[in-house]
Amino acid sequence: MVKIKCSKDDARVHNLAHLFRVNGLPLEKIYVRRSGNAYLRSQKFMRELARQEIEDWM
Repeated sequence: MVKIKCSKDDARVHNLAHLFRVNGLPLEKIYVRRSGNAYLRSQKFMRELARQEIEDWM
């Protein structure tokens, strides 16, 4: 069994699932868990980091 965790906008998951499939792993044993958008998470992190820097500076 293979569990793949990725962001919902990660195109590599298809290649990875295909790799497992062509090497004999049945589809029933490939589980994909998609989380939120990686770009949006990074933007939120950068906003929070900037906010914290401004608060520390004051």
